[in-house]
Amino acid sequence: MNMFFYLLAIGIATGIKMTYQCGDFQYLLYILKPVTKLVELFLGVSFQYYEGIGFINESLKIHISRGCSGVNFFIMVFLMISFSFLPKIKNKNKLSALLIFFMSSYCITIISNASRIIGASLMMNILTFPMRYERLIHQSIGVVFYFVNLMIAYYLFLKILKKGEIIHEQNL
Repeated sequence: MNMFFYLLAIGIATGIKMTYQCGDFQYLLYILKPVTKLVELFLGVSFQYYEGIGFINESLKIHISRGCSGVNFFIMVFLMISFSFLPKIKNKNKLSALLIFFMSSYCITIISNASRIIGASLMMNILTFPMRYERLIHQSIGVVFYFVNLMIAYYLFLKILKKGEIIHEQNL
């Protein structure tokens, strides 16, 4: 029975990836708009949207575009949670669990991506790097933020499911 849900999770992830790679820019607004709003709230600035380009704040020199969407991270979180925790879910609850995993992965992605952009922005404005290293530093910050957030997401789901098992055992 797990195989069906694994294939469903892979199908969902493939659909997200195909939309990212082949779809118009407007199909990424579901992830870029909330990320931009969080960055605006935290940094106290506003971004201008340019069709097909993304969100730009010229004063801070921040450009939130397709490459900043976090779609690959979204897919990674969704598949990690699905493959790690679906076997622990009873069969009748697997579809609901997959939906919860999907929505949780989306929320984790928005928060992680916004924190990555905020962190990179603050770091790039506090520290000065030679121009030739800025891209490398920017990408390194992304790797660290995403890796830490991936570990946190796994740990939180592990704790939530273990707590659910304890509550379920106490009710028996």
